Amino acid sequence: MCFLNHRCIPVIPKTVNVNKSTVSCIVGLDYGRRRIGVAISDSEKKMALPFDVIVRKGSSYGFTRLQKLLEGRSIEYFVVGVPYRNDGTLGDTGREALDFSSSLEDFFNIKVQVFDESYTTFSAENSLRPHYNGRKIKRFVDAVAAQIMLQSFLDDLNSL
Repeated sequence: MCFLNHRCIPVIPKTVNVNKSTVSCIVGLDYGRRRIGVAISDSEKKMALPFDVIVRKGSSYGFTRLQKLLEGRSIEYFVVGVPYRNDGTLGDTGREALDFSSSLEDFFNIKVQVFDESYTTFSAENSLRPHYNGRKIKRFVDAVAAQIMLQSFLDDLNSL
């Protein structure tokens, strides 16, 4: 579910109305070769919200930009989406996402979990397509894909 303003344009929240020093959240990341979608959980870890999109520059993972985005927030852990093939194996992008996860954990010194994110970008595009053209979809699709992946993770977490 994407936050929408009165003109039906996604509004990606830059702040969450919580006491940032005492409440932790889970951050979901949709790894991509060009962009990384960022989603964040609510304080109760029941709802995922699209947060932002990091445009990668060259071979950089964009960790410095992510650090600035999350500044002042208490992160319990990261969840990185890993795309698996239909047969359950990893392709090139899946292996890259695992490398990204390892580097993320080293950079932030925060636990990282991986979660199957197969078809989240496809789902995000389909949910945005009735309301936006291709250019606007491209601007938000990675954050919405991260939200879909993180929401699936939270649903699994809360069903235990």
